[in-house]
Amino acid sequence: MKLYALTADNIKAYREVLPSQLDAQIQTGGARCIGAEFAGTPAGAAVWAELPDEDHGKLLSVYVLPEARRLGIGWALVREVVQDMVKRGKKGISLQYSADGDRLGLAPFMNEVGLRTTVRPVALGRIRLGDVAERFSKFGEITPVGSALGDLAPDERGQVIRWIAGMSGELPQTYLSGHPESFVVLRNHKVRAALLLREEQKPDGMVLSLDYAVSEDSRELMGLLFVAEQTLSGMYGPETPIEMLLMSRESERLYERLFGEPEAVVFIGSCRQDF
Repeated sequence: MKLYALTADNIKAYREVLPSQLDAQIQTGGARCIGAEFAGTPAGAAVWAELPDEDHGKLLSVYVLPEARRLGIGWALVREVVQDMVKRGKKGISLQYSADGDRLGLAPFMNEVGLRTTVRPVALGRIRLGDVAERFSKFGEITPVGSALGDLAPDERGQVIRWIAGMSGELPQTYLSGHPESFVVLRNHKVRAALLLREEQKPDGMVLSLDYAVSEDSRELMGLLFVAEQTLSGMYGPETPIEMLLMSRESERLYERLFGEPEAVVFIGSCRQDF
């Protein structure tokens, strides 16, 4: 077995073992890829990306051809990824995978190769960005409410920062820098509703993570989502396909109210080890 880094120059032979949506990231250097060759033939590959300002990397894909499994190739690929991460100062791995198919065995596999894994299920909905605005018509007049975090006055921003710190346990600056398109409703210097989003552009669309959705008034929460949709449509266009990760029960209820049952479930995991 031979392991080596894949680049734009040698990646063509590995098309069968690499997800097509990762091509652009690999060829432009946005993701690192390690290929495994067995008996002179490409047999598997693992792809990971560095996360800016984070102490861990993200495992995007690990795959071994069915006829080459049970030979230690997957184990070798993950260990090679770990070593690559260590060289770049990373201390752990995060991963995301679907409950469908043989990826269901990924968490046990990661434990098998020596990485302690914590996994939690998250609902996933797939829609067009423009579908968000279209669905509001079912509920009559929905008034856009709330302000983007970046548009708040200094004293209001301070209120939100303290609220986020108490709610999430994260450093406010870290949280806010990762949620540039989040929206809140403030009344009398108190957070009355919040929709905290994390968006990530992909070659075939975008991922929109609804990390927190908090309000006692469901229409107010929908108004916040209306504001978010208008902002994101201006950035990406209404035809943009999105994968919406529903990271809390409140955000899942908001999705169900607008679109019905989420399409699938993904598992968000983190693997930590004293490298």
